[in-house]
Amino acid sequence: LYHAFGHPNVFEDADGRYMGYDDQIHSVESGRHFYVNFSGWDTYRSQAQLVALTHPDVASDINQSIIDMVDQSGAWSSWPSYNRIQTKMSGDSLQVIVAQTDAMGATNYDRHHALESMVESQSVPNAATQSNRSDAFLYTTLGWVDGDKKGAATSRTLEYVTDDFAIAQLAERLGDTESYELYSQRSQNWKSIFNFQNGHVDARNRNGFMDTALNTQGDQFEQSTGKQYSFNVPFNMEGLIEARGGVDEATADLDKMLEQLDAGAFSEYTYMTNQPSFGLPWVYNWLQDPTKATDTLDRVVDELYGTGPDGLLGNDDLGSLSAWYVWASLGLYPGIYGTGEFLVSSPMFEDVTISAIGSDRRNRH
Repeated sequence: LYHAFGHPNVFEDADGRYMGYDDQIHSVESGRHFYVNFSGWDTYRSQAQLVALTHPDVASDINQSIIDMVDQSGAWSSWPSYNRIQTKMSGDSLQVIVAQTDAMGATNYDRHHALESMVESQSVPNAATQSNRSDAFLYTTLGWVDGDKKGAATSRTLEYVTDDFAIAQLAERLGDTESYELYSQRSQNWKSIFNFQNGHVDARNRNGFMDTALNTQGDQFEQSTGKQYSFNVPFNMEGLIEARGGVDEATADLDKMLEQLDAGAFSEYTYMTNQPSFGLPWVYNWLQDPTKATDTLDRVVDELYGTGPDGLLGNDDLGSLSAWYVWASLGLYPGIYGTGEFLVSSPMFEDVTISAIGSDRRNRH
């Protein structure tokens, strides 16, 4: 918990003023805080939800801070540091964070403006500038990023469909039926990079599928292999499992991957200390074998985490690995990114009490 709650960070001075992303002085609203430092690609898979569950008011302030960042800078950023825009990783992960923490009750921010900004940033021609989205025109028009573009083109497509799904969920909650239907449809673009001939995600260029090596990081997958990224469609896992050949085929693939838990981004196996692998143990729930999910989580906690100096094997990435450990211990995981839903496993304690701190603010929106 200590590591998980180290970021984001309060940025305003004692008088409520801070230097914004536009190099202008702003004042945060009384009773609120302005937060900075987000590693969205990492924290949308674990840490943001833990903040929302335990500190909903903080999560609301974080959401408002993200929207203020967009207004001040003119763009969604994947990894803003202090009051500077940075785009280090693929996807518009801060949009996922806003949508899913909203679903968990962090709603005390300008929700409608947030949705409007998301939709605007994902629409041609704005997508290339307002979301800093690489190959925005390709994805928006074709539904996938050409593998010849390299730069993690295939995993970028998977990140973009996750963003689309999250936007759709927020739109549905706010009654925007048109946006809900559009982005729900776009979220199924994962099928555009699924090679039904070999039953796997695959890079694709203008001539067809590229038969990409799936056991190396290469040019197509961000810090992971194609195998490690291959189950990253949690909002339509049933469809993905069917595309992979059914429960038995998918189970065999997952069993093989999890024989080794932390083999790195150049192997046949999984990489549990890196974020794209975070949800893999819980895939067994969809495969009708939840006991394997619990058994795998026990192995990960026992083998990869400890109380010594080497007790956190991966880069914690602003609390994301630590938050994953907390979820694994609780027996819950918010693995359908963009929603407030939980996947369930056996907890590692006999009883658990979760208290939401400071949740008595009146909702303004």
